[in-house]
Amino acid sequence: MTASQAMIGYDSTFEVEDAPGSGVFVELAECTDITPPSSSVDDVEVTHMKSPDRTKEYIAGLTDAGEGSMGMNWVPGSDTDNLIIAWRADGTRRAARITYPNNVRWTFLAYVKTYSGAVPVKDRMSATLAMKIAGSVGIDTAA
Repeated sequence: MTASQAMIGYDSTFEVEDAPGSGVFVELAECTDITPPSSSVDDVEVTHMKSPDRTKEYIAGLTDAGEGSMGMNWVPGSDTDNLIIAWRADGTRRAARITYPNNVRWTFLAYVKTYSGAVPVKDRMSATLAMKIAGSVGIDTAA
């Protein structure tokens, strides 16, 4: 029997360019969870007058890289908070990347969909950054 290769997410990082196209990445602080991009493929119907058994036929269409998100301990006015607010305000696509504990890295262009916080009475303040992935996801296994 083969031993499991499962990992915990501890030591993963989420980074974003400090300015669009700069190539200079800044780690977003206090990250608590990451939801990687979730891609889907369009269905293209190709049914015709002689489709077998009067059954619809399909082929794969274009891939939509989907959305991704990151949760964090929220520190209003922090460098991370200010960077995300500026990113949301300028509406630009910036390169972002996730590095997993085994050093596999996913890099993609994204823009901010939502950035929201929660301020509970008896618990930590938290925020969630949701992004639309604006292109393909590059996967580097030797990061």
